[in-house]
This record gives sequence, structure tokens and C-alpha cells, in this order.
Amino acid sequence: MVDKLRNFRQMLIIIIIPILFSCASTQQTFVVIDKTAPSYTLYFGIPKGFPEEKFEELKKEAAKEKEVEIVTWERFSQDPDKYITARIIKNEYSDYQIEKGMTELIKKTGAEGVPIGLTWNGGVAVTRSDYEHAERTYREYQNNPGEYERMRIFDPSRDPVNPGNHFLPLLGNTYAREKLHEHKDATVYIRHGTLSTQRGRYDDAISYFSKAIEIDPRLVEAYKNRGNIYSRMGKYDQAILDYNKALEIDPADAWVYHYRGNAYHKKGNYDQAISNYNKAFEMNPNDILAYNSRGNSYLSMGKYDQAISDFNKAMEINPRDPQAYYNRGRAYYFKKEYDKSWDDIKKVQDLGYKIPSEFLNDLRKASGREK
Repeated sequence: MVDKLRNFRQMLIIIIIPILFSCASTQQTFVVIDKTAPSYTLYFGIPKGFPEEKFEELKKEAAKEKEVEIVTWERFSQDPDKYITARIIKNEYSDYQIEKGMTELIKKTGAEGVPIGLTWNGGVAVTRSDYEHAERTYREYQNNPGEYERMRIFDPSRDPVNPGNHFLPLLGNTYAREKLHEHKDATVYIRHGTLSTQRGRYDDAISYFSKAIEIDPRLVEAYKNRGNIYSRMGKYDQAILDYNKALEIDPADAWVYHYRGNAYHKKGNYDQAISNYNKAFEMNPNDILAYNSRGNSYLSMGKYDQAISDFNKAMEINPRDPQAYYNRGRAYYFKKEYDKSWDDIKKVQDLGYKIPSEFLNDLRKASGREK
């Protein structure tokens, strides 16, 4: 999973993951356990419906690896002490039912092609940075246990492999001995809300940010994040209410003005959007995103010259900003200045970005050119 991928793990990715996405069942039949790395153990759930010929290929490859075994789901789930607990060198997360939680995670994520890692200290690894954290802390513990204990992270919101960071967003608080609702630290809920957002679980994210607000009603980050989720969900009025509250608490947060401007833009209220972008500029005159955003509002209002002026300003700040060139190309298109539009589109392509095919087709048709 980290930079030192072994051949067997590469083979797992090549054979298993593409097939898992096509397996509708979440019922696991086998578990692949890779104990190669001393800092973590890797688990792949093999669901019902996995092609027999691919499974035979998998078994042949596993047989070549001393630290890899494949066990039936029944055997694995009935002996968690052997397959899970025994892999923990030093359990630093006794507040969590790691055996049951890991079993459920493997069952839940197996059909999604997601390997689950158990770290040397009883944590849970899902992302690349989680595995890198496990490797780093393992080395620190082996080299100097005393110094490791002194520097160890105890704040769950800052600890990437704390089981709660994965159990709670994916499974709820069933597998936490200390239930999340007993926490009084709002940042814990911010952490879980952010993780839920990253996983596309917006309803869960809103619940977590709302709990953070309940604990600390003046936490700007919670209003800002919840507003962003509402905006993603198309609930712009609710988003604007959260941005309003955030600005009551901190009227100097340029990003909130920008976010509120985006919500007004999506509602089609372009004057209000521009007013908010103007406030963002008062605090950050070099906000390249705000220039692009305000330019798009002008573009939607048919004020093409003002839009072009904003896109030009964005390019002054970053001459290699593909979004500004694309936006200006659209403005020239609406002005029927097709040669200038093509110049900007070519610049975007030279920067290595793709142009939406619908716009390209419209430009070709209007200009009578192919490129």
C-alpha cells in the first residue's frame, strides 16, 4: 500500500479490485490476510460471486508468499483473536471493540475493493497516509519506546489511525466502548464530519457538524463546513443561513463570503453573489478563485467585458491558471470573438487540461473551425 509495494500486493490489486466492483454481494466467503509488513496487517474480503478461475489464480500466488494466507470467512469471523488480536503488538485503542469492528469493516468494504489495514498498535488504516503513519510510528516505537510514548498523539481528531475515525463514519458508534455522544470536544465531531464528507456521506456529515455546533455554538468551522455540505446538496438557502451565522461570529472570514457568493450564484442571484465576492476581495485582494467566481457571475448576467476583466486579473495572479483561460474563452465565445476564444482554449489544452466536449462542439459549429 505504501511505496514498498510487493509483487503479491500488486497482484491483489490487479486481480481482485476490478472484479470486486462487479460483485454485488457483500457476503464474504474468504479473507486474504497479508502479514508481510511489520507495521500493519492487510485484509481483503472476497465476496460471494468472485470468479472461480480468478480465485484459483489468487490461491496460487498466495501459496508463494510465506506471510500471506487465505482463510474462509467462517473461520476468520469465529477466531478473531488469532487473525486480528494476535497481530497487535501494543493495543493503544482499548476504548474500541477492534475485533468486531474490523470484522464488520472487512465485510462492509470487501465488495468495494477497499483493503482494510490493522496497524501494529491496534489502529485502523484505510488511506495511504494512514499506512505511512503506521510505518513511521512503528519505527519510532522500535527505535526509542520512551520517546515514542512522550510524543504519542492522544487527540483522536489528530490521530489518523484512531479506530473511531473509520468505525464511526462507516459503522456508526456501535463498536466504540466509549460512545461518541459522550464526547464534549467539538473538534471530534468536526473530524468525523470531515471524514464523512470525504466519503460522500453528506447526511452523516451534517449530523456531526450539527453536534459540534450543539457543543460549541460559536464554532465558525462547523457552520462553514455544514454550509458547504448543504450547498453541495443543492440546499442553498440552508447553506446561506449557515454562512450568515459564521459571519456573525467572524465577519472577517473571506472564505465564508466566497462560499456565500457561490450559493447565491447557484440560486441565480448574481447581484448578491457579486456583492459577496467584493467583500472577499476587501480581505484578500489576490483571491484568484474569487476573480473566477465573480467573472462567472458577470458572464451569467451577459456582462462579458466585466467578466473578461476579472479573468484577466486571475491570469495576472497566476498566468498558468487553466480555469481563467477557459472562462475567458467562454466569454469570447458569447461575444462571438471566436478566434480569441480558440486562443484561450488552446492555452488550456497546452496546460494539459481537457475542454468539455459540449463547449468544443458549440465553438466548432459557431466558428466554422475544428481547432
